[in-house]
Amino acid sequence: MTTPSFLDSIDSQLDWQREVYKDFHRHPEISFAEHKTAERVESDLTGLGLDVRRIGETGRVEVIENAEEPTVLARADIDALPVTEDTGLEFASEVDGVIEENAAGALAMIDDGLTSKIPAPDVALAQHIMPMPAGKIYTSAGPPMSAGDSVKITVFGRGAHGSMPHLSVDPVVLAAAIVLRLQTIVSRETEPGEFAVVTVGASNAGYEVEYHP
Repeated sequence: MTTPSFLDSIDSQLDWQREVYKDFHRHPEISFAEHKTAERVESDLTGLGLDVRRIGETGRVEVIENAEEPTVLARADIDALPVTEDTGLEFASEVDGVIEENAAGALAMIDDGLTSKIPAPDVALAQHIMPMPAGKIYTSAGPPMSAGDSVKITVFGRGAHGSMPHLSVDPVVLAAAIVLRLQTIVSRETEPGEFAVVTVGASNAGYEVEYHP
């Protein structure tokens, strides 16, 4: 069985790619703080003769022209999750854990004029890390992942003495009821076969919020 010609140069390309991977893994940066990461991306791509343009704070974009059509948009994350790593690897993360992404990078690039800086794509390809076996590449037609939306809910109550709870409106109980009802959106409001996730990521109580009706 002959090896396709486009695979002939893979081994020679892997050496520098492994070095880049280890560098990124060793120095992860969160959203809009990927300054060193973006500089490395720009430096390496410029070294390949590409015209790299800065966009959307820490974003980078370049156009590779080798044919009239079709136009393919390839998108990849550059933010990462800094964690306290105890793997013993020589390229283990050197950054202590903090919050990760804010899901605003793509919007920042669009707001900064992405559509005017690149040709209109005929197809878009996205890359992301998934919990799959190492060394494998998986593809799927259509959206394999969901979009994210965040909602902040403020529940107002009325205080009373601890011995007279019947005179109060307890916002903690109300919030707990809301959390339970939200969990039924997927099980009772979403059709079988459709993908949906509803997560209550935080619940805070015990402080006053000024209310102006």
